[in-house]
Amino acid sequence: MLRARYESLVRDDYERAHPHDSFDDLKRRARFSKEDQGLLRDWMDVAAARIRQCRRAEVNDPAHSPEP
Repeated sequence: MLRARYESLVRDDYERAHPHDSFDDLKRRARFSKEDQGLLRDWMDVAAARIRQCRRAEVNDPAHSPEP
């Protein structure tokens, strides 16, 4: 479930950056190719960074703070 969430954060960007490839194809190739494993890992790191950034924004946004 968490992996699907991370993938959803970068799938469109990956496919825009690689117009003749799909994120699903990258995932399939990553099972056999160290180069593609590294590329997939890099994209998942981008997704993790986006999650962290969203969480920081929620913490810093007074609208998301609990009522006293």
